[in-house]
Amino acid sequence: MSSTTNEHSTRTRTWRPGFVRGKPWDPANIGVVRGYPKTEEEWQARRERQILKAKALHERGVFHRRGVPDGWSGRKDDLDAMRATAAEKARQAVQAMIRRNSLPSDDERAHMALESLMAIMLCEAEHISDRVSAARAVLKFTKGQAPRRKEDTLPAAEELVAEMLKE
Repeated sequence: MSSTTNEHSTRTRTWRPGFVRGKPWDPANIGVVRGYPKTEEEWQARRERQILKAKALHERGVFHRRGVPDGWSGRKDDLDAMRATAAEKARQAVQAMIRRNSLPSDDERAHMALESLMAIMLCEAEHISDRVSAARAVLKFTKGQAPRRKEDTLPAAEELVAEMLKE
């Protein structure tokens, strides 16, 4: 346990209370923790495998889970396939919009941004809030806002009242 004193406080800080560093394998965890090794030798063998795997991942530069949302750990290949399928569908959709001249801009950068947004929107593995935000941005870009008319409804109401009084 590490204990340090904050210069502004007299309270002693304990790091991970109850954790004993010198005891990595605990026989009390057998049968309590799922998959816990039954012997200390199994524990050491597992630890060595994990260290070797971590070193290999570090060497390849992929020791992170960047781009993998919660719930998808260990299924990055499936996730990449789903994203590739969504990107292809998005590319086809943008090409169809370009052929129909339904995009307000001819800028290639706008088409690339729209394609990226549509890929996020079409991929079911993305978080729902990201998909909704992407859908909102796609609609804002492709469908212009309805023109707001400044029309007084008072003359129309007066005409209606006048017609009712005529009868």
